[in-house]
Amino acid sequence: MGRTSISDTDAAKDYMFHFDTSMEPLVFDELALSGWLLHRDGKPINGIRAIVKQKFARRKIVRARRKRRRPDVEAAFPHLPEAKISGFLFELRLPLGRNHLPSRVFDHEHIWRTFYRATIFAAPFFIIAQLGFPNVRRFLVSCLKHSYSHKNRLLSRVDDAERIVFWPQTSAPARTKHVDLFGTTKSNLFILELES
Repeated sequence: MGRTSISDTDAAKDYMFHFDTSMEPLVFDELALSGWLLHRDGKPINGIRAIVKQKFARRKIVRARRKRRRPDVEAAFPHLPEAKISGFLFELRLPLGRNHLPSRVFDHEHIWRTFYRATIFAAPFFIIAQLGFPNVRRFLVSCLKHSYSHKNRLLSRVDDAERIVFWPQTSAPARTKHVDLFGTTKSNLFILELES
């Protein structure tokens, strides 16, 4: 299986990676995480996995599907031979509750190193589908996703509004110059002058 590194603080410096979609803190359905991972010096990657950990529960290891073609990464890093097949995919069915998800890479020295950590709260509805109501499950998941994304958009607008800087009223007003704008529709046949 390989050894586990005691300290994986250097993993972020040794590897470049990117997830194709942002990792939401709350999920209602299966989680499909795709992305790419490369060693900065082009050293081989022997495996990628995520560990699903919950308090008072047995941890679950999910191996990523690897060596997926990434022409975009190949174009960005033509000097790294592994770039063409640097893609990976995690397919996660997270249990109900708070899940800690360290993502690890099995490096060229056969050591598992953590390159990313996330905490996700899952509220799955698998039981509804298992009871024979897959359409009800899809409807509920769709409604919850829509409601959650709408709430996030509202919160982000509030955050943006709080970031606006208001200049003190004592500051001098900005001076503007008189501007004349000239436009034409028929080359030099005539010129329409607009005054502001």
